[in-house]
Amino acid sequence: MYLITRLSAQGSVMLVGGNAESYGGWSDDPYGWFVQQADSGKIVNIDVSEASDWYPAYFINLGADSSSHELQIPNIFSANSQNVYHDLVTANGIFIEGGDQWDYVQTWKGTLVDSAIHVVFNNGGVIGGTSAGLAILGEIVFDAENGSLTSDQAIANPYHPRILSLIYFFFFRPFSQRGGKAFFSILGVSTFEINPHFFPIFPRRSLP
Repeated sequence: MYLITRLSAQGSVMLVGGNAESYGGWSDDPYGWFVQQADSGKIVNIDVSEASDWYPAYFINLGADSSSHELQIPNIFSANSQNVYHDLVTANGIFIEGGDQWDYVQTWKGTLVDSAIHVVFNNGGVIGGTSAGLAILGEIVFDAENGSLTSDQAIANPYHPRILSLIYFFFFRPFSQRGGKAFFSILGVSTFEINPHFFPIFPRRSLP
């Protein structure tokens, strides 16, 4: 499953989840689009844990600039580093790897990493994420602070103590805070939660 969209006068978004990427596989299409939206420039893939060197090689193979690289941002000190901030804001695209979204929430929220993501997007760059990296890009985020739960558990009890949403995390914030409508009002909803495990499966969904 993936959803990709270009938002007028701003940047682009790629939301990916559901299967492993591979050269020549399903991922070539959306990740190639990601590279195109980054104008074949520098792409930085980030993670709290050790960042993968597979992604830069893959992006470069799809046409990204050879300066593309991985970047581990393991703690709040690093997330507020001016060097990290400069590296991110000079990228044409930022890709957030899978992992544990609570690691991202507690480490990056409200830091210069958070700010850099907004800067790149607002300057016309592309932001993407897979799995946990996808999950934190929603207006409402299941932050997994108290662990995971199955879809059956969530449906049976929508007030389960493990369902704690962190509202307005990264850049899918209501446009009322920025003088407009929510990003996904085009889908008929103004509040949008992204979860790769509950989201309907689309072969491709592209929005103008």
